[in-house]
Amino acid sequence: MVTGFDILGHDRKLRRHWLCRIYAILVDMAIVFISVGIVLLYLGYDTILLSGITASVAFFLYSAILEAATGKTIGKRIFRLKARPLKKGKKPGRLFLRNLSKLLWFIALPIDVIVGLAGRGDPRQRFSDRLLKTTVVHRKEPDFHGRRRSRRPKK
Repeated sequence: MVTGFDILGHDRKLRRHWLCRIYAILVDMAIVFISVGIVLLYLGYDTILLSGITASVAFFLYSAILEAATGKTIGKRIFRLKARPLKKGKKPGRLFLRNLSKLLWFIALPIDVIVGLAGRGDPRQRFSDRLLKTTVVHRKEPDFHGRRRSRRPKK
């Protein structure tokens, strides 16, 4: 059985895809965690437990709402990535639910990625992506059913 880890060792394009995803999530985490930290310090709350819980919930909501609305967070937009359902038609609920692992980002998110890469199927998918039939693609990758999107304006 060939896993995503096997492919990752030989496919430069796949390594680049995962690096872009990691950089995008680091950008998103910095945006959310710094913002939450500043707000909590301003309000006078400086406990680590409260900061951690608030930042985790804010990170989930930030990612889930932006991806359900546009398919992109700020980090994904910077690295030209987009979350989308595998089949045509907008499915905001699926894009919202794929972010549940970000509630426990320090445990669940790495496990989600590792289990996704250890299994069979598209090596670009986390385990939650496989369950919810979503994926993250680069802007230049083919659209649904292997066709490239036309850049020509519609008449």
